[in-house]
Amino acid sequence: MENTQKTPRKVYKDILVKLHKSASDRGYIIKDAIMVEELLDMGFKFSSEWISDTEFYETFKGNMVGYYLGLCVNCFACGLSLADAWADGGDRLSKIKYDEIYDGGVWNNIFVLIEMTDNNERKDFQNFMIEMYEKWVVDMKDCFEMPGANEYISVSLGAFFQLGVTMRLDILGY
Repeated sequence: MENTQKTPRKVYKDILVKLHKSASDRGYIIKDAIMVEELLDMGFKFSSEWISDTEFYETFKGNMVGYYLGLCVNCFACGLSLADAWADGGDRLSKIKYDEIYDGGVWNNIFVLIEMTDNNERKDFQNFMIEMYEKWVVDMKDCFEMPGANEYISVSLGAFFQLGVTMRLDILGY
């Protein structure tokens, strides 16, 4: 009998598979989702840093939709940046900082790393990310009320981080 109990790892895996399938269906990636333990840990680290950033939280002043969407987008951007650093030889791997994500605007940096210049494509991609956020919210609905909700949130946001890694490496031909 399969264990259907929600654990942070199971929630992460379910969300990761959905994100990758949706990205693949849209032609953004060609690879299937695979669980990479190191990426799970790194995604957790980055998402935990964003969640504990009071300045980031205060920016949204009660706008929880904007806050969580921002977390999803920032984790995705961190994944893109990490993959780019790895492809450059890894000397920046441990040095991804918030200013790298925000310098010039988070969306502009995302579009540079996914090599997207057409404004219509950019708008479609932003809509795609909003759809992925909405799927995440549906999957996380029960988790928001669970004991240890922050762990579920941090771990699940790692799926956006890994999607960013996968997309950038896919673009680079890995």
